[in-house]
Order: sequence, then C-alpha cells, then structure tokens
Amino acid sequence: MRKKVVIFCNELGTIKNNNSASGPSIVAYNLFKALKKYSNLDFLFICKNFKIKESTNKIIKFNERYINKNFLNSFDFIHILSGKEEAIKISKLGFLCIIGTNVVFDICNPNNLSKQEKIKYKNIIDIENKICQTRWKYILVQHVDMIDIYLQKFKFNNKYDFKYFPCGIDTNIFYNLRKKFNQNNVIMWIGPGKKKGYDLFIKIKDILKNKFNFICKNHNYNYHEHIKDLEKTDIFLSLSRYETQGLATMEAMSCGIPVICAKFTSSLKPIFQNSVLLVERDTNKIIEKIEKISRDEKLYLKYHQKSLDFIKNFTLKKMSENYENILLGK
Repeated sequence: MRKKVVIFCNELGTIKNNNSASGPSIVAYNLFKALKKYSNLDFLFICKNFKIKESTNKIIKFNERYINKNFLNSFDFIHILSGKEEAIKISKLGFLCIIGTNVVFDICNPNNLSKQEKIKYKNIIDIENKICQTRWKYILVQHVDMIDIYLQKFKFNNKYDFKYFPCGIDTNIFYNLRKKFNQNNVIMWIGPGKKKGYDLFIKIKDILKNKFNFICKNHNYNYHEHIKDLEKTDIFLSLSRYETQGLATMEAMSCGIPVICAKFTSSLKPIFQNSVLLVERDTNKIIEKIEKISRDEKLYLKYHQKSLDFIKNFTLKKMSENYENILLGK
C-alpha cells in the first residue's frame, strides 16, 4: 500500500503580484512537481496561497478544519514545509511531524541581532523559540553545514533528527544552453538587499557599466520573464553574505551560465563552491574575475560545463528520490 503524506505550506508557485515568487513558494512548487512526476507516495499539499499552470487534485486550499486528529490520522507522515503557527498547532495535537527550514530558521541566531532588530522580530523569535522546544520527527535542512548551527538552537541529543534535503531544480523549464562565448556581455545579479550583496553589486556595476550590460533584480520579479532573462545572461554574480542553498544561483547554473561567487561572511560554504569561480568579497578581485572570464573562452566554457555538471545532482528526480528515502527510512 502506498504511504500517504500531507504537506502544509504557506505559498506554492507564482502567487505574488506580477507572477513573482518567494524562495519558499518555489521550494514547495518544485517538491510538488518532483513528487507528481517521480514518486510512488500518495501525497497532498495544503496551501494558504497557490498559483500554478497545472490542473491537479493534489493541492487544496488551507482551512483550519484540516488541523484535527481525524483528518491527520489518515496520513502516515505530516510535513510542515512552511507555517510556524500550523507547526505548533499540529504538534499540540500529539503528532510527530517533519518540518522544513522554512518553518523555524528565519532567525537562526537571535543573540546576534541588534536591540532594534530584536524588537522588530520579537513575534518571530518567540514562536521560533516555541518550535525549538517542541519534539519533531525530522528536521529537513538544505545545507549540511547548518546542522551544527541548528543543534545549538535545538535541544536535541544527536544529529539523526536532521536530514539533508536540498531543493531540486526544474531543469525542464530552464534552457540547457550551449552558450556562445560571451554572447551578449550581460551580467545578472539577484537580490534583494544587503544580505544578497547589493552594496557590493552597485560598486561593480558602477565601474563596469560602460563594458557590460547588467540585469539587476533588487525586488520581486516576474518569474516567467526571469527565465527569458536567463537566456541572454552570460555571467551570474552570486554575492550573498550567506545562503542555505542559493536557488537563484542554481537556476542560472542549470542554464549553463558560469557563476562568479563571493565568499560568504558566515561559517557556511556555498554548496556549489567547487563548480563556480570563488573569490574574496573584494570589488577589484571580483571585477578581475569578470573581465578574465569574459575574455578567456576556454575558462568560460570550463565553468559553463561545471555549472551543467553540478546541477545533475539537484534534479527533481533526485529530489523525489531523496524525499522518499527520508520518509521510508531507506
């Protein structure tokens, strides 16, 4: 008999204005597509907001009536992909749930926040503290290096409660480009804000504005138009201070776009660090790499291929297989 899993999430697909999408909504959408195409699990998504092109009976609109024992007892597994309040309510009913990074890890280390930030994020900090004091079946993390960091926040005795579960990329919707060398002189950077390295990007753009064309996305962007923008992009800049995975970068890599990545300011290492041009967080050094790869066809094609090879380990099929292995204890 097929095992049944119910998956709660806040968002799935391009649910915002102008067909834009948050990171968690893309994670949910990719998991839906992975399970629909490759999994033998009997699954159901319950979402507060969703917008997808496919017609399906595997996604239903969230309602409080689904948080009850009779309904939840019909499933073998309960996974809260996102939704802090739902995680707390369901755990109080006595269920041992699986939770994902989007449930608890908005603020990984509250002690590092300023006094103003602690006031601003008080409600989030309070509910995350409650989640940390609750027992869960598994916690799914997108980056293996995060486990030790999270163990400091959770009161767990070992690492077996954590499972490495990176998001897969839907390579079918990105063009697997065998790009002509430096075809359009276009560099892409995706934000928003300081965490994504906007301050560094502005300096780079100002110096190179007469040599390169820039696609800058420091706001919510149309996800469907974004895919078209990737077609004409020659170099992708990953300037984040840290990433748990880096979906935007990995989507660019699935197109075969070479990536120049600035080193993180945290103890984390980019999961794609061996497949990109890794450089210090220094404007001049980054510019040096940009100019070098834009002139050196051999180097460009080397990292074009590295991008394509890397993404083979993060397909939707791999995502589905990993998910089944975690749930079924394989």
